[in-house]
Amino acid sequence: MNFVIIVAAGTGSRMNSDLPKQFLDLNGLPVIMHTIDHFHQSSDISEIILVISKEMEKFWIDLCSMLQYSTPVHLTLEVKPALKV
Repeated sequence: MNFVIIVAAGTGSRMNSDLPKQFLDLNGLPVIMHTIDHFHQSSDISEIILVISKEMEKFWIDLCSMLQYSTPVHLTLEVKPALKV
């Protein structure tokens, strides 16, 4: 079994964008969906794990619904470590 883990929990702050770059449109689909689709086409990949920030969970779900996006991924939310002072 081969797994792909796509870490897409960035905020887009360096791009000065309100929307993280993984969700920006590229030819009708967000960049992250193009990435997922390419991995999904590979017969060597058995599961795709997508890591996004907790803040983007609802956005992702709504986006998938709006675009009728059904490529199977295992969604995982970013876990931020507790700071030790």
